[in-house]
Amino acid sequence: MTSSFLNSSFGELIELYGLDFIKENLTLINYKKSQAEVIKNYLEDVSHYH
Repeated sequence: MTSSFLNSSFGELIELYGLDFIKENLTLINYKKSQAEVIKNYLEDVSHYH
């Protein structure tokens, strides 16, 4: 996943609902472990700025 995709998808969700809401309510399905790691790292990085 590119940072462009993460920013336009998860970034938009965070702007709309807030980081805490996303962390508490996001459930990944049908994913690869590497994809989950990328998303986890993205959310951790974003949490340093919010």
